[in-house]
Amino acid sequence: MATNNATLGYFTPKDVEAPFGGGTGFFKRGSTPVLAFDRISPFPDARFAGVLPRGVNAGYTATTGVKVIVAWSSANAASIGSVVWGASFQLDGQTDKPVPYTDNFPAFNAANEIQVTTAANPTTAGGMNYSTLSVPLAAIQNGQTTAPVAGDHYRLRIRRIDENAADTMLGVAYLHSVELQDY
Repeated sequence: MATNNATLGYFTPKDVEAPFGGGTGFFKRGSTPVLAFDRISPFPDARFAGVLPRGVNAGYTATTGVKVIVAWSSANAASIGSVVWGASFQLDGQTDKPVPYTDNFPAFNAANEIQVTTAANPTTAGGMNYSTLSVPLAAIQNGQTTAPVAGDHYRLRIRRIDENAADTMLGVAYLHSVELQDY
């Protein structure tokens, strides 16, 4: 059995799914690649693809769900406030398009999106912040009839939910990485 909090996947801005991973802006902040989420972007999400790993020590246990840890920073010290992040999954295996299409992923379902609000680090200009979203099995399943298991192919969508009143940071939120952990 995998241990609790075993890392299931790790994504950086360079891993974003093409084309444009949903459209969020890819930038370099110094020499560090980041995805920029601002309040006026017409492309508010980033998408990553992966496989739930197998293995005795690092495999996916399918017992509770997946923790999605978003590492992000604010544009500057003046960007004080909170950001609301959302995470949702698509599992391969159920088509959302009519024949003859072969896309086996269902559409992202807003009802299965998990949200968390995290305050920007007010003491350090561009200081790192970590937002943890605990996604239960039912939300990963995303309306399909079978629960996710090790070896399943998935897509993960991360978005800044600026239409939520709890998102009060006016500046840009830079996504640095996304880690998935078993729990």
